[in-house]
Amino acid sequence: MAQITVEQAYTRYVRRVTPEEIDASTPELRDELTMELGQFYRSGAIAGGRPEDQLACVHPRLTRGHPGSRLPHVALANGRSTIDSVADGFALFTGPAGSAWIEPAADACRELGSALQQTVLPAEVVGRFGIGPSGAVLGRPDGFVAWRAADDAQASPETVRAALATALMT
Repeated sequence: MAQITVEQAYTRYVRRVTPEEIDASTPELRDELTMELGQFYRSGAIAGGRPEDQLACVHPRLTRGHPGSRLPHVALANGRSTIDSVADGFALFTGPAGSAWIEPAADACRELGSALQQTVLPAEVVGRFGIGPSGAVLGRPDGFVAWRAADDAQASPETVRAALATALMT
């Protein structure tokens, strides 16, 4: 991410101050939203994060809750947002048909001694998280996605425990 930030600073400088120096080697100018919210990274604390051959910075609309990207912002019925939900720790977001994740998540948290807030997403927004109605997304306290499952086919304490263990690097 540091490299692309420096490249973008240089690109903005050249385009603004010395446009005559623009040539084929001048990096492509990225939009502000991509630069500010489009970080998309790989880490040992991310399960299934960004592949090595993908860009480290992409428009947030394209990441759609992929592990390693920022957690999509959604206003929730309780007046909070998905971002607020991870402010105090990890949060498991499920689709409206994702009840199969609730008990396994509680079991995994007890075993790992970790707290986990659970939130059911409205049906109309699950696509923004890259999941179906029975899917789940694990959000980290830094506002990034640690893991996701498109549906509940893998819903088990082991699956959630593995995702939490990866995120906690235990």
